[in-house]
Amino acid sequence: MSSAGTVMAMIVSLKNNARAKKRAFDSWKENKFIIHKKNSPLVFKKVSDKDLKIIKKDIQRKAKNDRKRVAILTAIILIPVLIISYILVKNGLNKYTEDRLLEETERLNKIDEIKNQKEETILYFLNDGYKWLDRRNFKNAKIQFYEAYKIDHNDYRINFANAKVYVLDCVENSENCNTADKLVDGLIDRFGENEEINYLEELLKESN
Repeated sequence: MSSAGTVMAMIVSLKNNARAKKRAFDSWKENKFIIHKKNSPLVFKKVSDKDLKIIKKDIQRKAKNDRKRVAILTAIILIPVLIISYILVKNGLNKYTEDRLLEETERLNKIDEIKNQKEETILYFLNDGYKWLDRRNFKNAKIQFYEAYKIDHNDYRINFANAKVYVLDCVENSENCNTADKLVDGLIDRFGENEEINYLEELLKESN
C-alpha cells in the first residue's frame, strides 16, 4: 500500500506541473499581442524646462569637448607632418642653393679664366708689337697691334698702340699719315685728351 501511494503521488505531481506550464505558455501567448499592439498609446516622460536646459548644456559641453579632442588629435597628426615637410623643403632648398652657388662659382671661375687668357694674349701681342716698334720694324709692329685689336677693339692700350705705330711711321717715313691722323682723332673722340695722345698730336703737327 505504501508503494502504491507513492506512485500515485508522483503521477498527480507530474500532472499538476504539466498543467501549470501550459497555463503559463497560454498566458504569454495571449498577452504578447497586447504588448505589441499598434494602437496602444506611447507614453513619453515629461521633462521640465529646467531639466531641458540642463540636458542642452550637457549636450553642448560634450560637443565642445569632442571638438577639442578632434582639434588636439588633428594638431598631434599635423604638427609632425608640417615639421618633417619643413625640414625636407629646407634641406631641398639648401641643396638647391648649394648647387646654384657651385654652378655660379664655376661660371665665374671660367669667366675669370677666359679674361686671364684674354689679357695674357693681349699683353703678348702688345709687348711683341712694341719690341718690333723699338726696332723700327713698323710692319711687324702693326701686325701684332692689329692682332690685339681683333681681341678687344675697345681697349685703350691697343688703340693707342695702333695710333702710335702709324704716327711714328708717318713721322719717320712719311707713310700712312692720313691713317695716323684718323687714328689720333679717334682716340680723342673715344677716350678724350691726355698726355700720351697730346704727344702723338704734336708729332703729327711737326711732321706736317
